[in-house]
Amino acid sequence: MTLVNWRGELDFGMTIEDVSGWMINEGELWRRWQGPGKDLPRCRNKRRRCCAHNTKGSFFLIAQNKNTVILSNKEVKQ
Repeated sequence: MTLVNWRGELDFGMTIEDVSGWMINEGELWRRWQGPGKDLPRCRNKRRRCCAHNTKGSFFLIAQNKNTVILSNKEVKQ
C-alpha cells in the first residue's frame, strides 16, 4: 500500500525516517502507475476525481469510505 501526498499525523516521522518506499508524491505515483507492477495508492476521497482525470488508462476502485479511497492500476480479482 502506498500513501500519496499524505499529510497529518505522519509528518514528523517523515522528517526523521526514510519513507520513500511507501509515501510518495503525485509525480512518483504516475510514474509507477504506468509500470508493470500493481499499485494500490491510498488517497483522500476529495482527490479521487483528480486521480481519475489524470490516469492514462484505467483505474479500479478497491475500497472507499467517507475520507479515503484505495485505487489500483490493475484489476484485482478475488
